[in-house]
Amino acid sequence: MLLKNCNKRILSGIGVCLVCLLFASQHAFAQTCTISGSGTIYWDNSLSCDEGGVVSSSSTVIVPSDVILVFDDNNDTWTGDKIVVEGFLEISANITLKGDVVIKNGGELSVDGHLDIGKQSGCGYVLVIEEGGRLTAPGGNTGDKIKICGNNILNGGTHPCNDYCIGDGIEGPTGYTENGQDETLPIDLLSFTAHYTGQVILFEWATASEENNDYFTIEYSMNGASFHSLAEVPGVGNSTTVQNYTYQTPPIARVLLYFRLKQTDFDGKFTYSKVISLEMRQNTGSELMIYPNPTRTGVFTLEVPNHDATGELSIRNVLGHSILQPNLPSRTYIKKTIDLSTFGSGIYFITFKSASRVVTKKLIFE
Repeated sequence: MLLKNCNKRILSGIGVCLVCLLFASQHAFAQTCTISGSGTIYWDNSLSCDEGGVVSSSSTVIVPSDVILVFDDNNDTWTGDKIVVEGFLEISANITLKGDVVIKNGGELSVDGHLDIGKQSGCGYVLVIEEGGRLTAPGGNTGDKIKICGNNILNGGTHPCNDYCIGDGIEGPTGYTENGQDETLPIDLLSFTAHYTGQVILFEWATASEENNDYFTIEYSMNGASFHSLAEVPGVGNSTTVQNYTYQTPPIARVLLYFRLKQTDFDGKFTYSKVISLEMRQNTGSELMIYPNPTRTGVFTLEVPNHDATGELSIRNVLGHSILQPNLPSRTYIKKTIDLSTFGSGIYFITFKSASRVVTKKLIFE
């Protein structure tokens, strides 16, 4: 399967929001940002988006077909899920992008400076050049042009500069990981999350498609650098529909842990997800637990292990409008599944109110 449409989004943070944020503009939390304007635009974290808000608050940035987006300052950087290039993306300085870079049909990435796609080994980021997309390296410099996760992947100039030279340009479809060129990434990973319930660590992940997928390995780390195998889960092999996976394990005796998902195909080739972190902390009742977050389906689970005998739950959109008030049982432990699929994607705030506390959490419905 050609390496394209790689949505390996691993968003694991659950933020506590003040009640006043309930009335913030929905656009301020836009998860996708299509750069506003046309012609040549120089990168700035305050660039505005067609969807509203600014680029720095978005997990996906789209460079539309009529925009030339230029990174020309060594201090320029971006962190998120992916940058999608439908127009022209120019790198003319030493730039770090912490996320996938996807060049669409008709799009072009031009690297006249140096581009780091992630810095740390095992970061899981990829460069995808879809059919009709193009990568160029003007200026005649034969030095390293693109690194992925700290590994030199592409140089300028022509052969024999190394096995992978941009030369007069690289046409899609093709793709690159930190291990080099990879046109046959076997899965399209949608999500990978880890959640501590107080009793077990619950892992959940989903794939949009699979090809020759043998098995997954969940790996853990104490320091975010050295990883060890925790468990193996069989893959379905080949699939063109969404596949959901779960795995649970007893807690590991450490407060903060790091996890990543390794996927291995039948030929022994493997790739990694992005690294996620998990705080191993028992919920004392002072906060809600909601997972998965983000949710792709609108369905999520809410837990309140130790709350007052009675409490109220309300769900509001970012305009402050109450959209749902689910009934809660009167007991000291609550675990309830809630479905927001009929309300559509967006940002929602889940508020639990009892006699002794008011707790609000933000939920992202992608």
